Amino acid sequence: YEGHPGLWHLALFFLSRLTDCPVAMQLFHLGSAALTALIFLRYSPFTKPQKVLFIFGYFPFFEYAVISRNYSLGILLLFSCCALCTASKKPYLLLGAALFLLCQTSVYSLILALALGGTLAVDFFLREAPKGGRFQGNRQIITALVFLMAGAALSLAQIIPPADSGFATGWRLHPDWAEMLGTVGTVWKSYVPIPLAQHQFWGTNLISDAYLQFFLSLTLIGFCLLWFLSRPAPLFLYIVGTLGLLVFTYTKYPGSLRHHGHLFMLLMACAWLAESYPAKSWVSAGLNRWGNSGWQHRRLWLTGLLAAHLVAGAMAYGLDF
Repeated sequence: YEGHPGLWHLALFFLSRLTDCPVAMQLFHLGSAALTALIFLRYSPFTKPQKVLFIFGYFPFFEYAVISRNYSLGILLLFSCCALCTASKKPYLLLGAALFLLCQTSVYSLILALALGGTLAVDFFLREAPKGGRFQGNRQIITALVFLMAGAALSLAQIIPPADSGFATGWRLHPDWAEMLGTVGTVWKSYVPIPLAQHQFWGTNLISDAYLQFFLSLTLIGFCLLWFLSRPAPLFLYIVGTLGLLVFTYTKYPGSLRHHGHLFMLLMACAWLAESYPAKSWVSAGLNRWGNSGWQHRRLWLTGLLAAHLVAGAMAYGLDF
């Protein structure tokens, strides 16, 4: 009835066989957040200052660490997939299992898992399929994709609400300018989640004007497209994943900042993967110049975003405490 698949609930079920104290859930959630930070510190390709800024940023430090919800498991599995994708030799079967579990955490993680699986398929068949022993390679990637599709089917079977559900029923399939403004504006709120300095800060943003959020979001998206323009696979993941999340937000459920945060986590996953891909040239010299410029400024751009998240994390943790 609540629209989530059952991995988080299953974990809590086993905990509840040991104790009925909610501290057990908090410790389990803290362990998940800590393991996410460990994987990010150990395997991500970012600089040490960027890693520190990230793990003490708003989402890893507060929203997906302090507040015990199912989203922490999704971020843990998303970054696990990133670590597996950037291994010297991709373990496709293990990656398929991680994608299967990723589908079981939330509908947002399901969207990201499908986008990541599509990216792996496109990248494998266009660039990574080896010339010799191709059947074996194809069998592994196909098996991983079968795991993904099975996970997606199982997830959908759980999250599709029953007929008597009263939560998030119906779809918005007609144009609504106000809702479009709000949907696109979630990019800004996710990328720059600095709250208002007030007691009831949760879900607020330093900029509240919908039109300004809309144009700032378009600006942020535009620079991210330039960032990944010379890396087609991460560019594909960014476009498909962002569109998928925004389409769901518009048509089904507007959500809150904890839901919108998956947009930023997708950006971090794309930035992670982009560092392991060689540059590709486009036919257009202009596109190549824009792509090179975006790539050259990526570290300054990312550090600025992560610094904003550090401020947001410190404000949220301090105000909540």
